[in-house]
Amino acid sequence: PTYDVELLKAALVTLRVILRLIPEYSISFRELSIDLDALPLPPIRVLVWEPEASGISEHIDWAFILRKLDEMKKPPRLWIPLVKLVDSEVASIILRRGVSWDEIKSIIKSVIKCIGGLSEIEIGKAITYIRRPSRKLGLISLEILMKRINDENTFIVSTFDGERCESRVFKAKEVPYTLSDFIEGILKRVIDSNLKLLVSNEDLVQQLITSRSTLWLYEKALISGLIANPYKLISLCKPEDSLDVKNLKRVFGIRVPSPILIEDYLRKGKVTIAKKLLREYVEGLAKITFYAYLVYDYLRRSGLCKSLG
Repeated sequence: PTYDVELLKAALVTLRVILRLIPEYSISFRELSIDLDALPLPPIRVLVWEPEASGISEHIDWAFILRKLDEMKKPPRLWIPLVKLVDSEVASIILRRGVSWDEIKSIIKSVIKCIGGLSEIEIGKAITYIRRPSRKLGLISLEILMKRINDENTFIVSTFDGERCESRVFKAKEVPYTLSDFIEGILKRVIDSNLKLLVSNEDLVQQLITSRSTLWLYEKALISGLIANPYKLISLCKPEDSLDVKNLKRVFGIRVPSPILIEDYLRKGKVTIAKKLLREYVEGLAKITFYAYLVYDYLRRSGLCKSLG
């Protein structure tokens, strides 16, 4: 974060105090250190390390810490004394500059989002903190759309791994075996790399599988919990506002071509343009499905779901 160095340092020390005071963690000042990089080279870097290599940092749910921080409308009763215990110079800076709790809290939230790779989004009246899309999350979404064009079945398939969208188009009178082979390749990747496959219509995926070996892979992945429908999982949760696809598109800024516009191009015989828009449409759906799982993951971690998925 690009903040005043003194204020940033004050926020980091205060964050350590908060981690100490939250009962669910009670992390001692000896267990975890959070400080600025000593090298005076831009950009300023925040370092997090364990002096005694306890492994505690791997188990911190930073989204949970953000929720707890949101609940702290006033500073902790022992805020300044505990800051002074960690760094007396920082305590002096806070008092000398008259830094408000809201100001420090705002900086801490930005720091936590950077450390935890989190994004803050608002869905209705609910504030959620979701992990930023990345391949490191071990997720891959798959969306398939079938469209009848010129007396031929056209299947548009798109995957999204958190960083990159890949799309393929298959054409055939019936279900093309090459599409089944493509699904098999994804299933092998999911099983071999222990990824989670995210789909909005698992029944459709199963129907498009034409070989027994691929069906076996599908069932193995399903039984192993490697296939998930985030929309069904969200329905098991209790968010303040219902989550629908339109809402997610708006929240995440995902642009998806209008189905009405696509149909209009097809009706006018502008097939090339329609296919391009169909591809963009399915890519958008793949991204939305990916993000929907991140929302579910946040709700699950918040204890708002009936069961794990």
